[in-house]
Amino acid sequence: MYLNKKRTSKAKELWKKTNDPATYIAELSGFDSTPHFYRTFKKYIGTTPAGYRKSN
Repeated sequence: MYLNKKRTSKAKELWKKTNDPATYIAELSGFDSTPHFYRTFKKYIGTTPAGYRKSN
């Protein structure tokens, strides 16, 4: 759980700073797979990565 929160936090920072695709951000954040990244991001943030990018 702690690791997923840290990884999600890192992903949020990258979403704000770059226009990189989700697969690359997932990789940089330490996620093993893109589907796992999407599920975890939505669980902790409450929206999908794309939705988060649009709102920020």
